[in-house]
Amino acid sequence: ALTRTQEFQLMRRAYESGVRVARVRWLCDDPDVLGLPFFIMDFVEGVSIGRRVMTLPELEGARRVLPQQMAEQLAAIHRMDVSDLTFLQCPPDHDPARAVINETYTVLDTLGVRSPAFEFALRWASERAPAPQRLTFVHGDFRIGNMLVTPQGLAAVIDWEFGHIGDPIEEIGYLCMRDWRFGNGRLRAAGLSDREQFISAYEQASGHTVDRSSADWWELVGNIRWGVICLAQAERHLS
Repeated sequence: ALTRTQEFQLMRRAYESGVRVARVRWLCDDPDVLGLPFFIMDFVEGVSIGRRVMTLPELEGARRVLPQQMAEQLAAIHRMDVSDLTFLQCPPDHDPARAVINETYTVLDTLGVRSPAFEFALRWASERAPAPQRLTFVHGDFRIGNMLVTPQGLAAVIDWEFGHIGDPIEEIGYLCMRDWRFGNGRLRAAGLSDREQFISAYEQASGHTVDRSSADWWELVGNIRWGVICLAQAERHLS
C-alpha cells in the first residue's frame, strides 16, 4: 500500500485530472502531532457500504446510472498523467500479469501454505497470462464499496492506497468478481449490469478496445488473489 503522503499526492492529482474524488487540503507528515502522517480533505456525502448501495430504496435511481458513471470515471482514472510521481514508476518492460502471479506466490510462500488448489490455479493462470495492450495508472481497488454513492449516483471514488502502474483491464476483471456484487450475483459488472454493457460504456469513454479474454483472466486471477489475501488476513489475526 502507498504511504499516507503518497496517497495525498495521488488524490490531489486525481482531483486535478477531473476525477470525482474528495479534494485534499492539507498534509501533516510530522509524527509528533498524531503519531503518524495524516491529511485533511473535503467532506463528500454518500453511502459506501456495498450491501446498502445495493438495497437502499433511495438509491434505486443511482443503481441505474452507476454503471455508466463508473465506466466514465474509470476511463478518466486511466488517463491520469502520473509520470512525475516517482513512487509509481516501474521498468519499461513491466509485465503486470507476471508481477501479480509472482506476488501471489510470494505471499503463499511467506505464509507457508501448501495448497494444491492454489498451485493448480496459479499454474493455469501463469500459462495463459495476457500481455498488456497498454500500461496506465490503475486505481487498484475500483469497486462497489470504494465509491461514495448518493441518489444522483457516484459522488466520489475513495481508497486510493493501492494505486499503481498496470494493465487497465485488471480493473474491469476486478470489479466483476462475485465478491463485489453484494448479493446481485446475476449481474456480473459490480452487481449493477451485465459485463458487456459496462465494457461498452468504458470503451466509448476511453477510446480503447477491451480484450474480453484478458478481462476473463484478470477476473479469475482476482479471485485467486482474494483467496490468498483471506489466508493472509486470517494469519494476521491468528498470529
